[in-house]
Amino acid sequence: IQPTQPTREISLPRRSLRDCLSEDLRRLDPDDLFGKVITQGFGK
Repeated sequence: IQPTQPTREISLPRRSLRDCLSEDLRRLDPDDLFGKVITQGFGK
């Protein structure tokens, strides 16, 4: 938001759930900490 500029509306096409999930899954990176906890436990 820019205080000196008027508010503008734009129309964006609705995306399907499939498209949204596909994009999220493409961007997943490995979670090293979660992997370590799952394989080695918390305080062993």
